[in-house]
Amino acid sequence: MKRTNAFTASILQLSLLLTVSSFSLMSCGNSTSTADTPKEIAKEYNETKFDDEYAKKDAQFLIDVAEINLEEIKMGQLAQQNSSSNSIKEMGKMMEDAHTKSYNDLTVLAQDKIVTIPTTMNENGNAYYEKMKEKKGADFDKEYNEIMIADHKRAIELFERTAQESRDEDVRQFATKTLPVLQSHLNSAMANMPKQ
Repeated sequence: MKRTNAFTASILQLSLLLTVSSFSLMSCGNSTSTADTPKEIAKEYNETKFDDEYAKKDAQFLIDVAEINLEEIKMGQLAQQNSSSNSIKEMGKMMEDAHTKSYNDLTVLAQDKIVTIPTTMNENGNAYYEKMKEKKGADFDKEYNEIMIADHKRAIELFERTAQESRDEDVRQFATKTLPVLQSHLNSAMANMPKQ
């Protein structure tokens, strides 16, 4: 019952946030909010909920992970369409499936922690996606693989730091549980690098 009430309260808060955000966007610039992106909106909303610095760091981690997952899902779908390599297409499918599962798990964790996370990619992610959409075949494969390596190295650092530093047991467990999956993704991308 307590969890249901917290979940209902969280849904109502999110609905209110979306309604307020919609009115803010329609008010021709008369908004007092400085948030322009899904990440900024989530961050601004979460800052009003948490006094504790550790809780704010955990909320920021959840926001960052949501963005990582959303980008990897979308880029994985694109890899399946634009790649000329079966191994890149398979890696794209693996990324889409694993990051969809991670995003779903993250959504449950965020709801439990009453943290608002983005539901759409940010401007940088969208811009990169649009750029990559124009590439096909070997050009796409090379750049996609390089960005998967760079992205997963950064993600592993973020997850390792959170697994060690977070004071929230659930957040630490999520980070620890996800690390082997991220390492597996990095290994797959490394295996797709051209042999020299």
